[in-house]
Amino acid sequence: MVATAGRQAGQYSLVRRAAECAGTASGGWRAAQVWLGFAAQFSARSGRSARPFHRGPRRRRGRPPSRTLTAALAGRASALRILGRAAEAAGDAHRSLALARQIGDPAGELQALAELSFQAYYAGHHDEAVRLAWQAGQITAGIPGATARYCSYV
Repeated sequence: MVATAGRQAGQYSLVRRAAECAGTASGGWRAAQVWLGFAAQFSARSGRSARPFHRGPRRRRGRPPSRTLTAALAGRASALRILGRAAEAAGDAHRSLALARQIGDPAGELQALAELSFQAYYAGHHDEAVRLAWQAGQITAGIPGATARYCSYV
């Protein structure tokens, strides 16, 4: 999920209410946690944005990885990077990338590569940041417009 701060800022409470309505064992609740994390990132609650990503999707024993899980890992990586927790952020971004590639999730792969690009940029590894951003830009099939625009930004 990618959106602008202005459009997301007012959505946090709406997404939070939707998450409260879903049963905690449901896929809907897990997906709502991912959306809640992204909504928090683009609102005044950005410091709390990692929490929903921790509460939301977890890979359960016997269940295959999902697009929700790859999005949660990429989102949590972004939140942790913003909080200055670079090592944890890198771990989540690499896990997100591996899972996205494993399940054939091009949007998840793009999000993970974009996050890794940001991490490389902030660490001062500009050549690596450009390489990762270019790699993300090569993923075009099956990518929603908002995600493609996000990649252009990266």
